Amino acid sequence: MEQGQLEVLKILGYLLHRLGRLEEAERLFKALLVVAPDDGYVRRLGAAVSLALNEPRKALADLDDVLRTDEALARRPGLLLMKVEALLRLNLTDEAAATREEYFASLARLTEIA
Repeated sequence: MEQGQLEVLKILGYLLHRLGRLEEAERLFKALLVVAPDDGYVRRLGAAVSLALNEPRKALADLDDVLRTDEALARRPGLLLMKVEALLRLNLTDEAAATREEYFASLARLTEIA
């Protein structure tokens, strides 16, 4: 698959998610993971779909994988906020509180003036 085609399919998956067509978005992201297993953006959007489908355990596994393997995406505070949501849905309040603190620290780093 060419990079341009992959980008179009990622946009389509994002739009399906935003339109609430979650099952279609989930199928698309599963297929994209076959052709682009190391694409952190695909895994991140797949985690968002999993949260929307009330599958926090799957979302948490995907988020932890992205945070561990994709340095560029790991610096994005939104990923940590999604992780907090997944942890809270699993009633893992202590881990959620610790991740929330990581989230606030990441926001502070974004606002630092060099």
